[in-house]
Amino acid sequence: MNFKKIFFIFRLLSTIFIITPILAKDIIYTLDSDISQDWTLQIDINKVLTENLSLKGKIEDPKILIIYSHPNKKYLNSKIGTTGTIIDIGYELEYLLEKDYGVGVYHHIITNQPARYDAYELIAQEVKKILSYNPSIEVIIDLSIADGLKSSSYMMHGQEIVDVSLVNGLSLNEHTGELGIHSLFPNHYVQTNLAFSTQMYGLEDSIISDIYITDFRHSLHLTPKSLLVNFGNVQDDFDIVVDTVPLFVENLAAILELEKQEIK
Repeated sequence: MNFKKIFFIFRLLSTIFIITPILAKDIIYTLDSDISQDWTLQIDINKVLTENLSLKGKIEDPKILIIYSHPNKKYLNSKIGTTGTIIDIGYELEYLLEKDYGVGVYHHIITNQPARYDAYELIAQEVKKILSYNPSIEVIIDLSIADGLKSSSYMMHGQEIVDVSLVNGLSLNEHTGELGIHSLFPNHYVQTNLAFSTQMYGLEDSIISDIYITDFRHSLHLTPKSLLVNFGNVQDDFDIVVDTVPLFVENLAAILELEKQEIK
């Protein structure tokens, strides 16, 4: 099928809708209040919807880097023997990716990162060092916990899970509105970042509930295939968050075209 321009875009208040048969469901972007430029005119939407994001080379090499820009937030009711923070979710993510799909994971664990706005720039310095020694890494996943006043949990196919959302940063130039070339915080990977989030959201059994579009690049400028993931919020029960991880891994594996390992 020729997928050229098989989509329709319209905007309603702070939301952009992409109506398309290319993915299993239509796409909804929720815009931050400071996003005023019509940035979708600068994006190749067809490429966002169809770009091949599969991993290349030997998957047993380090391919996925798990990081934390804000590692200190906690969930409710954490188990004995766990920190109750997003780092425990990273451990589960690492375990399932390696066990079920045989993919190499580099897990960068840091527990003393300050809860400051420049935390993204601080972690970027660490990531650049890691990438220089591990050029096989293709994917960066920055795990975080959203703020919240009540639990985000809901039922999906008979299982209670938490809300999982993705964040994208456009790095709009502050003078021209041009995509990705903010004078201080550029992001040359905006389009592939957006393709990653969009295709995750567009899966038939996706657990991604929202894609938030902001101006700030966060940690998304370090490699094209980068995700900033809000895994539940601070009011969510820790056990339910852990139960959500396998579904997220299945979504991720579908986009990266990972094959499940045979049980021997």
